[in-house]
Amino acid sequence: MYELFREGMRVERFDGMKGQILSMHELFFIVLWENHQVEEHFLNDLPPYYLYPIDCKN
Repeated sequence: MYELFREGMRVERFDGMKGQILSMHELFFIVLWENHQVEEHFLNDLPPYYLYPIDCKN
């Protein structure tokens, strides 16, 4: 799933905020979060993004 993302890709947050630009560093931790590979105490510091890109062509 990590390969689906690239630098500067726009994704959508769970609260409906669209067009957020994320760095690969942020996406890396989000993928770890979704895969439950990050320590539990660290989860509260991560932004709650959905793991899919917005289709910018629409």
